[in-house]
Amino acid sequence: EAVVSTQSTGAQREEAAEVQRNTFFGQLSSFISNMIAFELPSESIAEFREKMCQMADLDKEQVEMLRQMSPPVPEGEGEEEESSFSEKFEIIRERGRSMLRSMSKSFTFDFGFDSN
Repeated sequence: EAVVSTQSTGAQREEAAEVQRNTFFGQLSSFISNMIAFELPSESIAEFREKMCQMADLDKEQVEMLRQMSPPVPEGEGEEEESSFSEKFEIIRERGRSMLRSMSKSFTFDFGFDSN
């Protein structure tokens, strides 16, 4: 973690800012991967990605890499009525529950004792 004091040079401050941008880029790419895995709408992923890239002042190359890893927004997507946040949250929550249920079915635990 880069620590910048009030006595840091301009080069040190720029280096610290670059470290923060690179860290943010890594976290954002992981977050976008999770959004894709949870099958969020492409338009929502793109909107989130663009806002975060602008906020973090990422390099053009980093922004392009994030755009390439995101699915393209299909034509016509997002033209239907906008869902409320709570409706989107419920969909995501149910997908998470479904994923956990399917994962739990694939795991069995043997604690080494008979439950009888």
